[in-house]
Amino acid sequence: MLLAKWILPGFIALALGLFTARQVWWPRPTEPQFHGRQLSEWLADVSFSGEAQDLKAQRAVAAIGTNALPWLVSTVRANQPRWKWLGARLLYSRPFAAFRFPSPELKLNQAVCGIRVLGRSAKQTIPLLTMLLDEKETSWVAMTALLQMLPDSAEALAKGLTNKSDRVRFFCATGLADGATNASLAVPTLIKFLNDPRNRVRWTAAKALGAIGLQPHRSVPAFINALEDADWEVRYSSVTSLVVFRPEAKKAIPLLLKLKNEPVPKVQAAAAKALEEIDPTGVGSAGGIEPP
Repeated sequence: MLLAKWILPGFIALALGLFTARQVWWPRPTEPQFHGRQLSEWLADVSFSGEAQDLKAQRAVAAIGTNALPWLVSTVRANQPRWKWLGARLLYSRPFAAFRFPSPELKLNQAVCGIRVLGRSAKQTIPLLTMLLDEKETSWVAMTALLQMLPDSAEALAKGLTNKSDRVRFFCATGLADGATNASLAVPTLIKFLNDPRNRVRWTAAKALGAIGLQPHRSVPAFINALEDADWEVRYSSVTSLVVFRPEAKKAIPLLLKLKNEPVPKVQAAAAKALEEIDPTGVGSAGGIEPP
């Protein structure tokens, strides 16, 4: 009984000891420097905010270039397992607060941000980022890095379409709309997003479907429904995207005629322009039958 009482504390102590030793003594690639600062110091300033400090840090990481990759990849792998995050949280809690080390979660996120800055020159990390897409804690930061590697990362982003996070699925889908070779994989997901309760998601999905311009048999009926959306920006994006699908978009002519008289001038103008491009002869708009 006494032995059992000490098993769990002993196991925790051993795990913390191994975690501490791994953080301090495990050999890793040499960390690059730029202008007298370590790469990790520059990464701490990368925020993608567009502020001066952030832009300076991004330029420094870009200047280090692919020489940073061995250290960045090693940092991601060294801080990836969840048990290390749990170990760090135990270390940061009482009574271990005096033995603080940099958070593995923070170090991993900063390393992935470094990969994001390098963009397509870091495309060799795509398999690693794809693996991070499956983890709740790292899916978002991995997805943002993959977006910078299109079209090379298109397959990985397609995998992200099944992610548990709505936010990750949405941005993977819209990212695939950016000229990816297999962008058609995103069409079913984007059509679902046309019914999302958030206005911004619906109109962005409409724009992305128009940018992809594929699968009119699916996209056009979805757009016809979206033309009656309560949000004017969704209606506007749907109208402008429909033009890409002519002649299939002629099915939307009755609703486009209706939108020419709606209260939002921007939607009125877009509907009028769309009718000119979809039905240049005006036969469909007049209710006639187009000649063969």
